[in-house]
Amino acid sequence: MSLDVPQDAILRFAERNDIAIIRWFEEEQTAAKSGRPVFNQMLKALRAGKADGVVIYKIDRSARNFFDWDRIGKLADSGVDVHFATESLGFSSRGGRLTANIQMAVAECLAPLKLCHVLVSSLGVWHGPEALFGRRYPEAFA
Repeated sequence: MSLDVPQDAILRFAERNDIAIIRWFEEEQTAAKSGRPVFNQMLKALRAGKADGVVIYKIDRSARNFFDWDRIGKLADSGVDVHFATESLGFSSRGGRLTANIQMAVAECLAPLKLCHVLVSSLGVWHGPEALFGRRYPEAFA
């Protein structure tokens, strides 16, 4: 995905909600693994009070592992505003937090399938989502 799509969504969200963006963090590593350097820089800046909050493109772009998700939750608990540009939920209500937690759990469970999608589609064999659920891959992928 081009970085233009997430940036445009974040800019639209910020404009609708009167949020000033003071710094961009663009992580290139997968959210399925903890220890991402840019993500860690962002957390450090937020803990140091360099901003009031963060706008993240989508829940599954923030974390697809429970360790990093817990770190985002602790930020929210400490008073940092956590927003998701493409999902109309947040950590400010119990229902929003529950829904966000469920979406992250689904994203964490599907992370290996996304990798499979990338590997198979890069080899020109991808036949759409149904291939993940019910269609057999060629012997080379078994």
